[in-house]
Amino acid sequence: MSHRFGVHGELVEAFLDEVRSTEKGVWLRYAELALPSRAVVAAGRALNEVRLPAPVKTALYSASLDAFRSIGLTDDDLPEGVYVSRVAGGIQNAATALAAGESLEAGHRRVLLLPFDQCGFDSVKDAVPSEETS
Repeated sequence: MSHRFGVHGELVEAFLDEVRSTEKGVWLRYAELALPSRAVVAAGRALNEVRLPAPVKTALYSASLDAFRSIGLTDDDLPEGVYVSRVAGGIQNAATALAAGESLEAGHRRVLLLPFDQCGFDSVKDAVPSEETS
């Protein structure tokens, strides 16, 4: 039986479950770590080029948004100048990077997943490529 998130669906599911159970304080740390950069923009562009079936992309988008909404984070919870869209986008990009697996270049996966690993997300620690790999 295939998973709604594709071949790496169990990994995506574990990540989204962890998102739902993460306290707001961790999202402050994530917002500090997941700073906009050229590398993040490049990784996002590469992610858009990954070929995933349309139903998988739809499921990823919907589930990522639901997971984000479940944490109840608002702009007021974050440092001034940081908006919830950074967190919401990061969750969606990480879920999609996990679903994409090796079809997304290791360096791009690292850029998108490392902030979650640095925040203690167990679900991504084995999926973050090492610096030597990326």
